[in-house]
Amino acid sequence: MSVTGWRTLTCRACGAAVEGLAVESANPARHPPFRQKLLARTLLRMACPSCGAPHEHYDRFVWADLPSGLCACVIHDSERDDWADLEQEARDALSLPLREEGPNVVRTWGASMAIRLVFGLEELREKVVCCTSRIDDRLVEAVKLDLPHGASLDDAIVGEALIFRRADARTMCVPWAQYEQVGRRCEALAAELVGLFDPRSAWVSVARSRRPPRA
Repeated sequence: MSVTGWRTLTCRACGAAVEGLAVESANPARHPPFRQKLLARTLLRMACPSCGAPHEHYDRFVWADLPSGLCACVIHDSERDDWADLEQEARDALSLPLREEGPNVVRTWGASMAIRLVFGLEELREKVVCCTSRIDDRLVEAVKLDLPHGASLDDAIVGEALIFRRADARTMCVPWAQYEQVGRRCEALAAELVGLFDPRSAWVSVARSRRPPRA
């Protein structure tokens, strides 16, 4: 199920109180508008009524898209510096119930779920695009190493191209062959980019690709 409610949060630009509908948990399988708004980049986004700055109306919430195989803890981008502690919290909150507790059938099913920590709605959007397209988000992050800083996955045309959105909002296409080439180098990349390929990783991002998870 999805849990929503009206909350008053602080504008991170001017400090004003902003009232709006916030999400504690989102189940896009049962409530498709969540996914539609996320992909359209309108989910939980508004302008601060006091200063007009872009405002994302949430602190943190859980995105549980079980049919697509994604369970993510979504935290505001401003908390990124605390990624190591937050990654452990996400693993404890999401991974333990799905993968290490309950009957064997639950554990087997949970092993197929992607447990992710994401910072901001754009990172969440990328993970949703990956899961719905059935592509490996670790390989997508590795592809970004050769792209301009700040590029994010905008769309995937499986078998043809990955479409990335640059920091200036322009788009660029990466041939599918480049994604496949990265996939063939998984073993070598796993040693170099531990943060992406370690099975303990929940924050799977190029931003922490060379930082191994904390034990």
